[in-house]
Amino acid sequence: MPVDRAGLALLRVLVEEGRPLRIGRIAERLGVRTPHVTRQVRELERQGLVERVSEPRDRRVQRITPTPLGADTLTRVDRAFQASLSESLDGVAAHRIDAAVEVLRRISSHRRTGGTGSGGGAGRDAGSDAGDDAAEGGP
Repeated sequence: MPVDRAGLALLRVLVEEGRPLRIGRIAERLGVRTPHVTRQVRELERQGLVERVSEPRDRRVQRITPTPLGADTLTRVDRAFQASLSESLDGVAAHRIDAAVEVLRRISSHRRTGGTGSGGGAGRDAGSDAGDDAAEGGP
């Protein structure tokens, strides 16, 4: 059964946390509104990927935890992604991968800060990397 990106992100938060979480805490970790998480949890429950557990001291308080199927699903998706990524990057020099990661990190940071990050350095760095490649004899 297919799990969308939002469902995988929710599963990842639960697995990484290692303990059941309240829906509000999940929403906070994902940076989304609580109703969105509530809908997503319902769908993942329907698929058997998460379950609700009650607090021992207060049965009204419910937390969400991945089921074994949910944790296994996340592991299988991660393995498939890693295999695909490895295949895609086969033969690409490590320094080129590192440069691409740095550019993507800067873009992500720039978006998170609303464009108020360090800004202008990315163009210079990209240009200097091109010069390094030429010095090494590669395009």
